[in-house]
Amino acid sequence: MKKTMLIFLVAIIISPALVAAEDNNNTQNSSCNGLRISVSLDDILYLGKDYTSLFRIDNLDHVSGITDYINLSVLYNISGPDFFKQDVFELTNLNSYKTAGTGSFKPEKAGNYTICGQILDSTVNDQNKEDDIACKNISVINTLGIPCNISLNIGTWKNLYFNEPAVFYLNLNNESFPFVIEYWVEDLFNNIVKKPINTTNTNKKSFSPRFDEPDKAFLIKANLIFIACNDSNKNDNYAEKLFVVKGEEPEKESRIEIVELYLNKDNTIEFGETLKVKISIYKGDSTKNVISVWAENQKGTKISTETSKITITKKFSDNLLTIPIQLKLNCDSKLDEGRHYLVVDGLGIKTKKEFMIKGNLDSLCPEETKSSNEITSETNSKFSYEIISIPLAAENNKEFTTKVLITARDETRLKIWSYVYRGSKCYSGEREDNLKEILIHGNENKTVELENTIIDAEPGDYKLKVKLLLEGQKTEKEITEEIKVIESTRTKEEKELSNFELNETIEKTTAEYSCDPLDLMGNEMQPGTVYISTSKKASNLAKYIFLGLSVLLNVLLIWRR
Repeated sequence: MKKTMLIFLVAIIISPALVAAEDNNNTQNSSCNGLRISVSLDDILYLGKDYTSLFRIDNLDHVSGITDYINLSVLYNISGPDFFKQDVFELTNLNSYKTAGTGSFKPEKAGNYTICGQILDSTVNDQNKEDDIACKNISVINTLGIPCNISLNIGTWKNLYFNEPAVFYLNLNNESFPFVIEYWVEDLFNNIVKKPINTTNTNKKSFSPRFDEPDKAFLIKANLIFIACNDSNKNDNYAEKLFVVKGEEPEKESRIEIVELYLNKDNTIEFGETLKVKISIYKGDSTKNVISVWAENQKGTKISTETSKITITKKFSDNLLTIPIQLKLNCDSKLDEGRHYLVVDGLGIKTKKEFMIKGNLDSLCPEETKSSNEITSETNSKFSYEIISIPLAAENNKEFTTKVLITARDETRLKIWSYVYRGSKCYSGEREDNLKEILIHGNENKTVELENTIIDAEPGDYKLKVKLLLEGQKTEKEITEEIKVIESTRTKEEKELSNFELNETIEKTTAEYSCDPLDLMGNEMQPGTVYISTSKKASNLAKYIFLGLSVLLNVLLIWRR
């Protein structure tokens, strides 16, 4: 017992110390170093040169293998002989460190300068502010008056490359002065294939061309745009070099491969779901550009809501694409489950891949959708249309929606409208009030929504008619459906409330009639009177009292005689 108590007391004493130690470790582990700024300029700068990398910004918490995306802004100023500049630059997506785009300075007067920068704000928790400010003293010297003769040329290892990057050097005969060389690459038609780049060194450069033909010639061009001396001959400050790259003959035949269908865990998919497909497409020298993708059943009938279209214009190009295909809902159970096909057609190639459909995404089915024997449709080989959604009952004076699915093999323009009628009378306004003009592309499905409002119709059975008129045709196509019109909930409630108020008024009137002592003189009251004021009652009572007193006085006078 004593031993147990001793252990218990030791635990009580040690536990707080362990918790404190753990908290201390957590604090140390969660500490951050934040960002650091430093001046990246050399101690000596040269007059006339444009400097664009003034600072270096380091992310001290960067971990190798993890990409950071830090945004920050920096205020900097430069002061010197009769010179002062202050500006702000912003950096985005800082990962490890950056020097490019950190301010600009082009000294125009020799002398001593001081440059300072301060990190104003950032998207990280930069708790250590001591290294958010940096300053440096620099000297600008003028070497532009020193005579020199600088020439530029381009050297390559070879003039013919076999399907490999071209390696080249930008050479100066004198590199003792600071310089800036701009270089780029063009084809023989003066099309720039490598954008101009500025460099301040003569290290090895390379260019990896992209081929759309087996052999191609290129020109490397370079220009000495700055030299920190007085160059006596500027005619040799430009150079160019021709080289040829021999590639493999590109394959002329196009290829299409359905790489993968993304199905559910049981390797099936439900009607109404989105089928994602990965497709590899190589376009050779084909003049065709459009590739169509859809899903169909074993009879060749499309079961996707739309046909996806991809346009590829670049010849001899590889393309790996992931495309979503929306499958139709099967709320009316008209579509069969089982084996179906994903079809890709284009570039003169048509390929299929089999997949299985099992079940339907019932949660997306509208409640008012009719069963299969209630849906009217017309189908032919080129054009079809059907009502896929219609309410079983429509409330009076309330808008409802009818959905019509239209499929066209060829591009089709049409007009479509709907109305509710009984006999010869229309109860939804003018017959073409909701007319829409629709364009259906070739091999496309489109769902059209038509809104109607039944206006002041008696509850009962009516008919809904949907009409279509194709461009260039005179005969209208139509679908007719039975629809029941019911009294709107609001109107019903208003009628019930009106009846309740009327009954209450009648009861009140009857009660006042029976309880008023003057109701014996009903001819004195106006028809429909529900309430008689106190003053009116007093006035009527005074008349009766005066009449009674007059009668009594006459009786007394007669009696005395």
